[in-house]
Amino acid sequence: HPSLRDSFYCKNPFSPIAAWEFGTLSGVLVRDEYFEPWMDAETSFLEERIDSFFEQPDAWTILDRQSERGSDSAKGPAEMPTAVSGDYSFGVGAEVTGAIPACVDQLCGLLVEYINFARSFPREAARVAFLDTVGHQILNSLFKKLEWRVDSYDPYGSTARHLSIQATTSCLVSIAYVEGSVLDQSTYDPHTRGVPCFQSFAKDFVNHNKKWSCKLVKLLTRDIEGRGVGNLARHMTSWVRDKASMDSMDAIQMDFLSLFEDLLIRLREIRLQVGSDV
Repeated sequence: HPSLRDSFYCKNPFSPIAAWEFGTLSGVLVRDEYFEPWMDAETSFLEERIDSFFEQPDAWTILDRQSERGSDSAKGPAEMPTAVSGDYSFGVGAEVTGAIPACVDQLCGLLVEYINFARSFPREAARVAFLDTVGHQILNSLFKKLEWRVDSYDPYGSTARHLSIQATTSCLVSIAYVEGSVLDQSTYDPHTRGVPCFQSFAKDFVNHNKKWSCKLVKLLTRDIEGRGVGNLARHMTSWVRDKASMDSMDAIQMDFLSLFEDLLIRLREIRLQVGSDV
């Protein structure tokens, strides 16, 4: 079936006209004698497709969706895709404007294509079974890769800590992107709200969003909690007991304020990328 991005009529899988071209084909594939062997072939193909996304050299290259939208708006009328009244816009929700890895964008696009295709199924049971199978395969692979990426850096050492902060932030933005582009809308659409994997992964993503948010906070505050607060407290106690000079106290205060300023800078940077819940 054609690529979603080549489809002039709809970029939104939840539009009533998203499946115009697939009616005859899907009517044959969902017959009892064809459905099971077709699904075996489809899942085998999908496994190879998912692996190819993650094996690309630039799989984790960050894409700035905000700048992409800005470049799209600069195009002339002939270059812009035809809009359909009432469509949702594909992509991240209005609140989340951060950058996402290329593999996350590709997997979400692939899942949206499957949702587009399944809208043409004449039987709801076949549609639910199809989307539950391919949806679980895509979301589970993505979920495992994001979890691996969050835990892929040892947070000890300044460089490793910085990379771990970047990776955790990227995964939080990716979760929000998946929720905004697929899972949230699937909850309300009558063709997708009965798909079990969409419901289960929506809950899993919420739980891991909280878990990874806590990890991000610990990474950001580790220096000021471990070194800054501890040193300041010890020297203030010594100073009160007349065991520390004013000069040494000033040095400790400056060190503390330097760590505090670094924390504020990192918080400002991350605040622009993640959602308000994080």
